Amino acid sequence: MKPLRRRLPAGVEIAAVSITAACNLAVNRLFMDLGRIPANLGTAGLLTWFAHKEGATWADMGMDPAKLKQGVRWGLRAAVPIVLVIGAGVALPWTRKFFADEQVTSASGGEVLWHLFVEIPIGTALAEELLFRGALLGIFERRHSRRTADAMSAVLFGLWHVLPTIDQLQTNPAGDGISGTWGKVGAVGGVVVLTTIAGYGFALLRDKSDSVAAPVIAHTALNAAAYVGGRVAAGLLGVRI
Repeated sequence: MKPLRRRLPAGVEIAAVSITAACNLAVNRLFMDLGRIPANLGTAGLLTWFAHKEGATWADMGMDPAKLKQGVRWGLRAAVPIVLVIGAGVALPWTRKFFADEQVTSASGGEVLWHLFVEIPIGTALAEELLFRGALLGIFERRHSRRTADAMSAVLFGLWHVLPTIDQLQTNPAGDGISGTWGKVGAVGGVVVLTTIAGYGFALLRDKSDSVAAPVIAHTALNAAAYVGGRVAAGLLGVRI
């Protein structure tokens, strides 16, 4: 029989959510470009330290070294269908334009390598998974059922994307047809819904593998495939790269 674990107090949960919200504001409004990577990693490190200090174990946070290989296997399995779905989105003419973001199409060769091998896997996927499917999920699962905890972390993950989505509406061609306050609210809301769904999927993957490594790999595959897809889509649309 597993030993009973202390149920974390509500104050720990409230503090964790508050810290996450404050860091999200700082990351998107104070730290730009290269500063976002250390800011994201710093946020993940801060919340991981806080969660562990308040009683969440490394296993609670999906960071048990004994589960690493298992997590890698599950992550690679999940990456394959993710890449295939992104590829289909680029191949279909009516969805292709959504991938051709100006920030992707205007990047130099060096910037492409930086995004694919540093920013996406480390500054985004690793940082966000340690935060949402690691520290936060570790705290939530010590207060709620697993599915409720998964949903809570997923909703926070969706809300995490509000500010960057507002910024990206200025650079994505899909944003050209969006006008008015309600149009922008709808666009941002749509992204929040999609990222919430993705976050829930990442949480289920972490639950299945017992390792945060699985969603890190899946998240990397999703963002990297979308980035490469943006370059390919731009070429197919006749956009000069």
